[in-house]
Amino acid sequence: METFKKYYENLGSKEKEVIALCKEIILWTRKGTLLFPEKSNLRSEATKLYEMLGQIDMVNDDRYYKIYEQSEILAKNYEILKEKAEKAKEFPIDFMSEKTEEIIEKIQQRVKNFGAFYGKQDWITDEKESAYGDHIGIRVKKMNDFKYKIHINELWDFGIYESKPHTYRFVSGFEKKFDFKTKSYRRLHDYASAYEFDISVKGIPKSKLESILGFAINIIKSTPRVRKKINLE
Repeated sequence: METFKKYYENLGSKEKEVIALCKEIILWTRKGTLLFPEKSNLRSEATKLYEMLGQIDMVNDDRYYKIYEQSEILAKNYEILKEKAEKAKEFPIDFMSEKTEEIIEKIQQRVKNFGAFYGKQDWITDEKESAYGDHIGIRVKKMNDFKYKIHINELWDFGIYESKPHTYRFVSGFEKKFDFKTKSYRRLHDYASAYEFDISVKGIPKSKLESILGFAINIIKSTPRVRKKINLE
């Protein structure tokens, strides 16, 4: 009897296993945004396998081996994509509240496990006073030559803040302290007073990674954002 013509309690263990796998994948690929095209492909594969299962008698149909093959391939692709998604996952950071050494430990552990880290702090604390996309983020990536790349991204609205962007101080102080060159640029964002800043440093050896991260984090901590006073009278 075909799988879908049976009551669930009468299904074999393999049938239940495949149904559970397909269900899990379909639900997982619907979560959040489709950051990877593979998510859509994986959902299609799971749907096809589910439909195939419903048309086969796992006891008497010689095609049952195709279910075994396809489910093994699907499960493997699922694990690969989950790991890829986990690597790209953004971590929230509270630069002002978390201790520098705790942030560094979080970054190093993630880079050790996945080869990359991306953490971002949104400065929006009050929706009435918020600035669109107002944030600063740090990305650390392990390169093929066993060295590291640090990338700092900041969105700064000069119409809202009195203080200067953190990235200004990073660029001016970094090359004096460390023997590395920075690459930086800024571009006008969606609003006339908002700019996006990007700074990257490549070729960092493991022995220097912790001190450079500490330098960047402490600059952020020592220059809190100061909002301009707006006279509403």
